[in-house]
Amino acid sequence: MNQLLSFWKDQSHIQRIMWSAIFIYVAYFFWFLLENHATNLWDFRVYHTASKAWLNGTDPYVLQNLIDQEAKMLPLPYMYPPLILVLFAPLSFIPIDAASFIYIGLKILALIWLIRIWRDIFHEKSWTIHWVVFLILGFNACIYKDFHTGNISVFEQLLFWIGIRELIKGKPVRFAILLAVLAQAKLLPIAFLVLLIFYGRTYWKSVIVGGGLYAGILSLNFVLFPDLTKSYLSKVSSNAIPEGGIGNASSLEFLRDILHRLDWNHEVLLSTLYAAFVIFILGFSFHKMRQARLTKISLESVMVMILIPVLTLPRMKDYSYIIALLPVFFIALKFKKESYHLLLIFILCILVKNATIPILSDCFDLLWSYYTFIIVFIAWWYGLKHLTSTSDQENVST
Repeated sequence: MNQLLSFWKDQSHIQRIMWSAIFIYVAYFFWFLLENHATNLWDFRVYHTASKAWLNGTDPYVLQNLIDQEAKMLPLPYMYPPLILVLFAPLSFIPIDAASFIYIGLKILALIWLIRIWRDIFHEKSWTIHWVVFLILGFNACIYKDFHTGNISVFEQLLFWIGIRELIKGKPVRFAILLAVLAQAKLLPIAFLVLLIFYGRTYWKSVIVGGGLYAGILSLNFVLFPDLTKSYLSKVSSNAIPEGGIGNASSLEFLRDILHRLDWNHEVLLSTLYAAFVIFILGFSFHKMRQARLTKISLESVMVMILIPVLTLPRMKDYSYIIALLPVFFIALKFKKESYHLLLIFILCILVKNATIPILSDCFDLLWSYYTFIIVFIAWWYGLKHLTSTSDQENVST
């Protein structure tokens, strides 16, 4: 409390007004979620209903079984492995409305914890207004999207960044164990485990431990829930419908959208371009990290490393971009002042909406639909540039 009062006294009148406006908006943000929980949180309703269907002895991967359990839910399928049902089972004994309030409360606590971890990693002594505004609005308000849909991304990010903190402290095995557990629900975390190879043989043990644990836990689905696992695999393979735009701004969908606008709808060409892009990102990142002579974990290299899977994975939902908030902000602070004009030009470009400019109309539409992906790409590029320039300066000084 004393720290809060001291912080408030150090602020100017304008800053106090801005902080008050932010506080009021955040309070309204959570009140709005609670007030409209019945029409929001559709992902959580799927988790809740799927667990209930499983406990009642029906297959949660059959959509009609979910609708039979909860008539008011949106017709969305359950898409996580059977083991995840166990985590949501306790809440399924509570009526959906009460469970929604508990779920939102847990997410708020997880978000507060996550922000504290970010602050510890970032080593910021005080909060800045532009950092808080970026948290609220960054990447198409991805934190709000997570709360609005009721997804598990905030919980996922909390565990992920606890792992990152351990990694920076020089404990890669703990990092690998956390990733192995996290990857049981989503593929994104396990991609970071592979990237430890970039740092050399010192970290291969962590990769092996994490990979083995991941495979071991994943195999429990086949041992404990063989029938449900078959249903899950069938559902995942049959539900792979392309979904691009701001809701899933991945490199694969970005390339698919470009080819569609050019009327070159060829899956072979798309697969070739996507593979080439992934190879370029991985190869260029590895080349730059070797050029920077990185053999140990550093905060700067980790921030860049986090962006590599964001750029290369075939699916990146809007709420998944929470993972890029801190890295992009961290790298942005490293930009030289002469680079700001590039960001200004980009911002001015994405402000063009519904224009009828010949040829450029499609370009502006692409910018709006995939600007989150483009910003991460720019941050990745400048992050690698900063790593190598810092290494060159250190070599000159020695």
